[in-house]
Amino acid sequence: NQGLSFPTSVYSKLLCAQEFGSEHVRPFYGIYADNIKADLKLLSAGKVLVGPHGAGLAAMVFLPPSSGVVEWRAVGYPETCFEREAGACGLKYHHMMCHGKKDTPMTVNLQDTMESVKKMYYDDT
Repeated sequence: NQGLSFPTSVYSKLLCAQEFGSEHVRPFYGIYADNIKADLKLLSAGKVLVGPHGAGLAAMVFLPPSSGVVEWRAVGYPETCFEREAGACGLKYHHMMCHGKKDTPMTVNLQDTMESVKKMYYDDT
């Protein structure tokens, strides 16, 4: 069961888009001690992890090789630590510049996100 992991607001929109089916789209809220087995199981079966720049993306180390990461980054925020981490883990990586500022809500382009996810999801290289 290969799944995709998304924040809840995008999760519901992707389910409505019916591109991947509910069995392939799962919300991921981070790794927590009281649910660590389930969290690691979700990640180890993942195909694409999508989320805003932040500590939660570090969980990509538990994705299978050749999985993908889509990072949302605020315009003007140059930090590339997750791009480097993805490369070190052998993962595909794409970042999307989003309207908003660091530590404030960002506006995410759902269509662009879907295109990035589709490319990674269906690319088995």
